[in-house]
Amino acid sequence: MRGLVLAATAIATVIACAPARAAAPLKLGFGANVAAMAGNADRRGAVSSDDGFASRSNAELWLKASTMFDNGIQLGFLSSLDLEGAASAIPSRGHIDEVYVELKGFFGKVQLGRQDGIGEQMRLATPSPLNRAYTDDIRLDVLEVANIYNKLSLTGDNGKVVYLTPRIAGFQVGASYLVENTKLGAPVHVTTDFARGHSGARQATEAGLNYTGKIGGVSLDAAATYYTDNHNGAGQRDPEGYDLGVAVGLDGWTVGGNLTQGSNINHATLYSNNTKTTIWSAGLTYGNGPWLLGGAYAHGADNPAGANNDVDYQSYVLGLIYFLNPGATVGLGWQHDRATPDPLGVVAPAGGSTFALGRDVNGNAVFVETGLKF
Repeated sequence: MRGLVLAATAIATVIACAPARAAAPLKLGFGANVAAMAGNADRRGAVSSDDGFASRSNAELWLKASTMFDNGIQLGFLSSLDLEGAASAIPSRGHIDEVYVELKGFFGKVQLGRQDGIGEQMRLATPSPLNRAYTDDIRLDVLEVANIYNKLSLTGDNGKVVYLTPRIAGFQVGASYLVENTKLGAPVHVTTDFARGHSGARQATEAGLNYTGKIGGVSLDAAATYYTDNHNGAGQRDPEGYDLGVAVGLDGWTVGGNLTQGSNINHATLYSNNTKTTIWSAGLTYGNGPWLLGGAYAHGADNPAGANNDVDYQSYVLGLIYFLNPGATVGLGWQHDRATPDPLGVVAPAGGSTFALGRDVNGNAVFVETGLKF
Protein backbone atom coordinates (compact mmCIF):
# COMPACT_ATOMS: atom_id res chain seq x y z
CA MET A 1 0.00 0.00 0.00
CA ARG A 2 2.78 2.42 0.90
CA GLY A 3 4.56 1.65 -2.38
CA LEU A 4 1.34 2.22 -4.35
CA VAL A 5 0.76 5.62 -2.75
CA LEU A 6 4.35 6.76 -3.33
CA ALA A 7 4.42 5.44 -6.91
CA ALA A 8 1.16 7.17 -7.83
CA THR A 9 2.42 10.38 -6.29
CA ALA A 10 5.71 10.20 -8.19
CA ILE A 11 3.96 9.60 -11.53
CA ALA A 12 1.51 12.45 -10.99
CA THR A 13 4.30 14.80 -9.96
CA VAL A 14 6.36 13.97 -13.06
CA ILE A 15 3.35 14.57 -15.30
CA ALA A 16 2.53 17.84 -13.59
CA CYS A 17 6.11 19.05 -13.79
CA ALA A 18 6.42 18.30 -17.51
CA PRO A 19 7.06 21.42 -19.59
CA ALA A 20 3.89 23.48 -19.39
CA ARG A 21 2.82 27.01 -18.72
CA ALA A 22 -0.17 28.44 -16.97
CA ALA A 23 -3.13 28.82 -19.31
CA ALA A 24 -5.14 30.72 -16.69
CA PRO A 25 -4.22 33.43 -14.20
CA LEU A 26 -3.75 32.55 -10.54
CA LYS A 27 -7.03 32.44 -8.62
CA LEU A 28 -7.13 33.38 -4.95
CA GLY A 29 -9.85 32.48 -2.50
CA PHE A 30 -10.60 33.24 1.14
CA GLY A 31 -13.22 31.70 3.41
CA ALA A 32 -14.26 30.82 6.93
CA ASN A 33 -16.16 28.12 8.78
CA VAL A 34 -17.58 29.15 12.16
CA ALA A 35 -19.89 27.22 14.50
CA ALA A 36 -21.09 28.04 18.00
CA MET A 37 -23.57 26.63 20.48
CA ALA A 38 -24.86 27.57 23.92
CA GLY A 39 -27.34 25.96 26.28
CA ASN A 40 -28.06 24.38 29.63
CA ALA A 41 -26.20 21.19 30.60
CA ASP A 42 -27.29 18.94 33.49
CA ARG A 43 -25.14 15.96 34.57
CA ARG A 44 -25.72 13.19 37.10
CA GLY A 45 -23.05 10.98 38.66
CA ALA A 46 -20.06 13.26 38.22
CA VAL A 47 -17.53 13.76 41.00
CA SER A 48 -17.25 17.40 40.04
CA SER A 49 -19.69 19.24 37.85
CA ASP A 50 -20.12 22.52 36.02
CA ASP A 51 -23.85 22.11 35.45
CA GLY A 52 -25.76 25.07 34.14
CA PHE A 53 -24.99 27.35 31.22
CA ALA A 54 -22.32 26.09 28.82
CA SER A 55 -21.05 27.27 25.46
CA ARG A 56 -18.74 25.86 22.81
CA SER A 57 -17.42 27.21 19.53
CA ASN A 58 -14.88 26.61 16.81
CA ALA A 59 -13.66 28.71 13.92
CA GLU A 60 -11.36 28.23 10.99
CA LEU A 61 -10.10 30.60 8.30
CA TRP A 62 -8.64 29.37 5.05
CA LEU A 63 -6.75 30.76 2.07
CA LYS A 64 -6.36 28.95 -1.23
CA ALA A 65 -4.78 29.61 -4.59
CA SER A 66 -4.88 27.64 -7.86
CA THR A 67 -3.93 27.82 -11.50
CA MET A 68 -4.52 25.66 -14.59
CA PHE A 69 -1.66 24.69 -16.91
CA ASP A 70 -2.07 24.25 -20.64
CA ASN A 71 -1.59 20.48 -20.23
CA GLY A 72 -4.81 20.33 -18.19
CA ILE A 73 -3.09 19.91 -14.81
CA GLN A 74 -4.38 22.08 -11.98
CA LEU A 75 -1.97 23.16 -9.26
CA GLY A 76 -3.40 24.44 -6.00
CA PHE A 77 -2.40 25.44 -2.48
CA LEU A 78 -4.45 25.65 0.70
CA SER A 79 -3.63 26.90 4.19
CA SER A 80 -6.08 27.11 7.07
CA LEU A 81 -5.87 28.78 10.47
CA ASP A 82 -7.55 27.07 13.40
CA LEU A 83 -8.65 29.90 15.69
CA GLU A 84 -9.59 27.73 18.66
CA GLY A 85 -7.03 24.99 19.27
CA ALA A 86 -7.13 22.99 22.51
CA ALA A 87 -5.59 25.06 25.28
CA SER A 88 -3.92 22.04 26.86
CA ALA A 89 -2.08 21.23 23.65
CA ILE A 90 -1.45 24.66 22.18
CA PRO A 91 -1.47 27.42 24.80
CA SER A 92 -1.73 30.17 22.19
CA ARG A 93 -5.13 28.70 21.22
CA GLY A 94 -4.88 29.37 17.50
CA HIS A 95 -2.53 27.54 15.13
CA ILE A 96 -1.99 26.74 11.49
CA ASP A 97 -4.06 23.70 10.57
CA GLU A 98 -3.88 22.28 7.04
CA VAL A 99 -1.08 23.44 4.74
CA TYR A 100 -0.70 21.46 1.53
CA VAL A 101 -0.18 21.54 -2.22
CA GLU A 102 -2.61 19.72 -4.53
CA LEU A 103 -2.16 18.41 -8.07
CA LYS A 104 -5.35 17.55 -9.93
CA GLY A 105 -5.84 16.10 -13.39
CA PHE A 106 -6.87 13.05 -15.42
CA PHE A 107 -4.83 10.89 -13.01
CA GLY A 108 -6.93 11.96 -10.02
CA LYS A 109 -5.70 14.06 -7.14
CA VAL A 110 -2.45 14.18 -5.15
CA GLN A 111 -2.04 16.15 -1.93
CA LEU A 112 1.39 16.82 -0.39
CA GLY A 113 1.74 18.41 3.03
CA ARG A 114 -0.21 18.76 6.25
CA GLN A 115 -3.61 17.40 5.36
CA ASP A 116 -6.14 14.95 6.80
CA GLY A 117 -5.66 11.33 5.85
CA ILE A 118 -7.99 9.09 3.87
CA GLY A 119 -9.58 7.83 7.08
CA GLU A 120 -11.03 11.29 7.58
CA GLN A 121 -11.41 12.52 4.00
CA MET A 122 -13.28 9.51 2.63
CA ARG A 123 -15.38 8.34 5.59
CA LEU A 124 -19.15 8.77 5.46
CA ALA A 125 -20.72 10.24 8.59
CA THR A 126 -24.11 9.36 10.02
CA PRO A 127 -26.82 11.84 8.95
CA SER A 128 -27.44 14.48 11.62
CA PRO A 129 -29.59 17.61 11.61
CA LEU A 130 -27.04 19.63 13.58
CA ASN A 131 -23.60 21.12 13.00
CA ARG A 132 -22.71 19.52 16.32
CA ALA A 133 -22.83 15.96 14.95
CA TYR A 134 -21.29 13.97 17.78
CA THR A 135 -20.22 11.17 15.47
CA ASP A 136 -18.06 13.70 13.65
CA ASP A 137 -17.03 16.42 16.01
CA ILE A 138 -16.81 16.37 19.81
CA ARG A 139 -15.52 19.93 19.87
CA LEU A 140 -19.10 21.24 20.04
CA ASP A 141 -20.33 19.28 23.04
CA VAL A 142 -21.83 21.03 26.06
CA LEU A 143 -22.21 17.73 27.96
CA GLU A 144 -18.81 16.08 27.41
CA VAL A 145 -20.00 12.79 28.85
CA ALA A 146 -19.90 10.22 26.04
CA ASN A 147 -17.32 11.92 23.77
CA ILE A 148 -17.94 9.41 20.98
CA TYR A 149 -15.65 10.12 18.04
CA ASN A 150 -15.49 7.56 15.28
CA LYS A 151 -13.24 9.11 12.68
CA LEU A 152 -10.77 6.29 12.38
CA SER A 153 -7.61 8.30 11.73
CA LEU A 154 -4.89 9.01 14.29
CA THR A 155 -2.66 11.11 12.05
CA GLY A 156 -4.66 14.33 12.05
CA ASP A 157 -3.69 16.98 9.54
CA ASN A 158 0.02 16.23 9.74
CA GLY A 159 2.53 15.91 6.91
CA LYS A 160 1.66 13.07 4.57
CA VAL A 161 1.12 11.96 0.98
CA VAL A 162 -2.50 11.52 -0.14
CA TYR A 163 -3.71 10.07 -3.44
CA LEU A 164 -7.30 9.81 -4.74
CA THR A 165 -8.23 8.28 -8.08
CA PRO A 166 -10.68 9.89 -10.49
CA ARG A 167 -14.29 8.94 -9.78
CA ILE A 168 -15.32 6.22 -12.24
CA ALA A 169 -18.94 5.01 -12.41
CA GLY A 170 -19.48 6.56 -9.00
CA PHE A 171 -16.50 4.80 -7.35
CA GLN A 172 -13.33 6.36 -6.00
CA VAL A 173 -10.28 4.83 -4.30
CA GLY A 174 -7.86 6.65 -2.02
CA ALA A 175 -4.77 6.01 0.08
CA SER A 176 -2.48 8.07 2.31
CA TYR A 177 0.85 7.50 4.04
CA LEU A 178 2.51 9.32 6.91
CA VAL A 179 6.15 8.74 7.85
CA GLU A 180 6.08 10.31 11.33
CA ASN A 181 3.46 12.40 13.07
CA THR A 182 4.82 15.92 13.57
CA LYS A 183 3.16 19.31 13.65
CA LEU A 184 4.45 22.78 14.39
CA GLY A 185 7.96 21.34 14.20
CA ALA A 186 7.55 18.75 16.95
CA PRO A 187 5.50 15.63 17.71
CA VAL A 188 2.17 16.40 19.36
CA HIS A 189 -0.45 14.50 21.31
CA VAL A 190 -3.85 16.13 21.02
CA THR A 191 -6.94 14.49 22.50
CA THR A 192 -9.79 16.84 21.63
CA ASP A 193 -8.19 19.32 19.25
CA PHE A 194 -9.00 19.68 15.56
CA ALA A 195 -5.98 17.64 14.52
CA ARG A 196 -6.31 14.76 17.00
CA GLY A 197 -2.74 13.93 16.06
CA HIS A 198 -0.79 11.47 18.22
CA SER A 199 2.89 11.63 18.97
CA GLY A 200 3.29 7.85 18.65
CA ALA A 201 1.83 7.56 15.14
CA ARG A 202 4.45 6.71 12.54
CA GLN A 203 4.42 4.85 9.22
CA ALA A 204 0.63 5.24 9.19
CA THR A 205 -1.23 3.77 6.23
CA GLU A 206 -4.83 4.63 5.38
CA ALA A 207 -6.94 3.33 2.50
CA GLY A 208 -10.51 3.95 1.40
CA LEU A 209 -13.20 3.21 -1.16
CA ASN A 210 -16.40 5.18 -1.61
CA TYR A 211 -19.37 5.39 -3.94
CA THR A 212 -21.88 8.11 -4.73
CA GLY A 213 -24.69 7.83 -7.23
CA LYS A 214 -28.41 7.47 -7.91
CA ILE A 215 -30.62 4.51 -8.60
CA GLY A 216 -33.82 5.92 -10.04
CA GLY A 217 -34.86 8.68 -7.69
CA VAL A 218 -32.91 7.24 -4.75
CA SER A 219 -29.48 8.63 -3.87
CA LEU A 220 -26.91 6.23 -2.45
CA ASP A 221 -23.62 7.00 -0.73
CA ALA A 222 -21.31 4.41 0.80
CA ALA A 223 -17.73 4.35 2.08
CA ALA A 224 -15.19 2.04 3.69
CA THR A 225 -11.83 3.04 5.17
CA TYR A 226 -8.95 1.20 6.87
CA TYR A 227 -6.24 2.48 9.21
CA THR A 228 -3.05 1.12 10.80
CA ASP A 229 0.26 2.51 12.01
CA ASN A 230 3.50 1.40 13.70
CA HIS A 231 3.29 2.96 17.14
CA ASN A 232 6.64 3.85 18.67
CA GLY A 233 5.46 4.19 22.29
CA ALA A 234 6.91 1.84 24.88
CA GLY A 235 4.63 -1.17 25.29
CA GLN A 236 1.93 0.18 22.97
CA ARG A 237 0.60 -2.25 20.38
CA ASP A 238 -0.02 -1.07 16.84
CA PRO A 239 -3.60 0.17 16.33
CA GLU A 240 -5.72 -1.14 13.48
CA GLY A 241 -9.33 -0.72 12.43
CA TYR A 242 -11.93 -0.06 9.77
CA ASP A 243 -14.88 2.27 9.25
CA LEU A 244 -18.04 1.61 7.19
CA GLY A 245 -20.76 4.10 6.33
CA VAL A 246 -23.91 4.24 4.19
CA ALA A 247 -26.64 6.82 3.51
CA VAL A 248 -29.80 6.59 1.38
CA GLY A 249 -31.88 9.59 0.34
CA LEU A 250 -35.36 9.98 -1.18
CA ASP A 251 -37.76 12.95 -1.40
CA GLY A 252 -36.05 14.97 1.31
CA TRP A 253 -35.50 12.00 3.64
CA THR A 254 -32.01 10.70 4.43
CA VAL A 255 -31.29 7.63 6.54
CA GLY A 256 -27.88 6.17 7.22
CA GLY A 257 -25.41 4.76 9.66
CA ASN A 258 -21.77 4.15 10.44
CA LEU A 259 -19.79 1.31 12.01
CA THR A 260 -16.23 1.59 13.35
CA GLN A 261 -14.22 -1.26 14.83
CA GLY A 262 -10.66 -1.06 16.06
CA SER A 263 -8.04 -2.65 18.25
CA ASN A 264 -5.61 -0.87 20.60
CA ILE A 265 -7.72 2.31 20.37
CA ASN A 266 -10.84 3.40 22.26
CA HIS A 267 -14.19 5.04 21.48
CA ALA A 268 -12.62 8.52 21.42
CA THR A 269 -10.04 7.41 18.83
CA LEU A 270 -7.20 7.53 21.34
CA TYR A 271 -4.46 4.97 21.81
CA SER A 272 -5.48 2.40 24.41
CA ASN A 273 -3.33 -0.70 24.62
CA ASN A 274 -5.12 -4.06 24.40
CA THR A 275 -8.50 -2.34 24.05
CA LYS A 276 -11.02 -3.42 21.44
CA THR A 277 -13.65 -0.86 20.51
CA THR A 278 -16.88 -0.93 18.53
CA ILE A 279 -18.81 2.20 17.62
CA TRP A 280 -22.04 2.28 15.65
CA SER A 281 -24.41 5.11 14.89
CA ALA A 282 -27.62 5.72 12.96
CA GLY A 283 -29.48 8.84 11.93
CA LEU A 284 -32.57 10.07 10.10
CA THR A 285 -33.16 13.56 8.72
CA TYR A 286 -35.90 15.26 6.69
CA GLY A 287 -35.40 18.47 4.74
CA ASN A 288 -38.17 20.69 3.38
CA GLY A 289 -37.26 24.08 1.96
CA PRO A 290 -35.04 25.93 4.44
CA TRP A 291 -35.86 23.50 7.28
CA LEU A 292 -33.97 20.37 8.30
CA LEU A 293 -34.98 18.20 11.24
CA GLY A 294 -34.01 14.78 12.50
CA GLY A 295 -32.26 12.72 15.11
CA ALA A 296 -29.26 10.45 15.56
CA TYR A 297 -27.93 7.87 18.00
CA ALA A 298 -24.41 6.61 18.68
CA HIS A 299 -23.13 3.78 20.85
CA GLY A 300 -19.51 3.17 21.74
CA ALA A 301 -18.22 0.11 23.60
CA ASP A 302 -14.63 -0.37 24.78
CA ASN A 303 -13.38 -3.71 26.06
CA PRO A 304 -10.11 -2.89 27.86
CA ALA A 305 -7.70 -5.51 29.13
CA GLY A 306 -8.50 -6.32 32.77
CA ALA A 307 -12.04 -4.92 32.66
CA ASN A 308 -14.97 -7.02 33.84
CA ASN A 309 -17.06 -6.13 30.81
CA ASP A 310 -17.54 -3.48 28.15
CA VAL A 311 -17.42 0.20 29.01
CA ASP A 312 -20.47 1.67 27.25
CA TYR A 313 -21.08 5.18 25.97
CA GLN A 314 -24.37 6.33 24.42
CA SER A 315 -25.46 9.61 22.87
CA TYR A 316 -28.82 10.78 21.51
CA VAL A 317 -29.41 13.98 19.52
CA LEU A 318 -32.59 15.62 18.22
CA GLY A 319 -32.45 18.85 16.28
CA LEU A 320 -34.13 21.38 14.04
CA ILE A 321 -32.12 23.63 11.70
CA TYR A 322 -33.20 26.64 9.67
CA PHE A 323 -31.06 27.77 6.70
CA LEU A 324 -30.99 31.57 6.67
CA ASN A 325 -29.09 31.24 3.37
CA PRO A 326 -26.90 28.47 1.90
CA GLY A 327 -24.01 29.32 4.24
CA ALA A 328 -25.76 30.41 7.44
CA THR A 329 -27.84 28.31 9.84
CA VAL A 330 -29.52 28.59 13.22
CA GLY A 331 -30.91 25.61 15.11
CA LEU A 332 -32.30 24.17 18.31
CA GLY A 333 -31.10 20.85 19.73
CA TRP A 334 -31.49 18.36 22.58
CA GLN A 335 -28.80 15.91 23.64
CA HIS A 336 -28.74 13.01 26.10
CA ASP A 337 -25.52 11.15 26.93
CA ARG A 338 -24.79 8.19 29.17
CA ALA A 339 -21.48 6.62 30.20
CA THR A 340 -21.49 3.23 31.93
CA PRO A 341 -18.02 2.31 33.23
CA ASP A 342 -16.73 -1.07 34.22
CA PRO A 343 -18.49 -1.99 37.52
CA LEU A 344 -15.18 -3.12 39.05
CA GLY A 345 -13.81 0.38 38.58
CA VAL A 346 -11.01 -0.61 36.23
CA VAL A 347 -11.83 2.10 33.70
CA ALA A 348 -13.27 5.58 34.19
CA PRO A 349 -15.71 6.98 31.63
CA ALA A 350 -14.77 9.83 29.31
CA GLY A 351 -13.77 12.92 31.20
CA GLY A 352 -11.03 11.32 33.31
CA SER A 353 -10.98 12.43 36.94
CA THR A 354 -14.24 14.33 36.52
CA PHE A 355 -16.16 11.08 37.02
CA ALA A 356 -15.91 8.43 39.72
CA LEU A 357 -14.65 4.96 38.88
CA GLY A 358 -17.48 2.45 38.70
CA ARG A 359 -20.20 5.11 38.60
CA ASP A 360 -22.69 5.70 35.80
CA VAL A 361 -22.80 9.22 34.42
CA ASN A 362 -25.62 10.71 32.38
CA GLY A 363 -26.62 14.16 31.25
CA ASN A 364 -29.10 16.22 29.26
CA ALA A 365 -28.63 19.46 27.37
CA VAL A 366 -30.87 21.85 25.47
CA PHE A 367 -28.96 24.25 23.26
CA VAL A 368 -29.06 26.74 20.42
CA GLU A 369 -26.47 26.53 17.69
CA THR A 370 -25.40 28.71 14.79
CA GLY A 371 -23.21 28.08 11.77
CA LEU A 372 -21.58 30.29 9.15
CA LYS A 373 -19.59 29.15 6.14
CA PHE A 374 -18.38 31.18 3.19
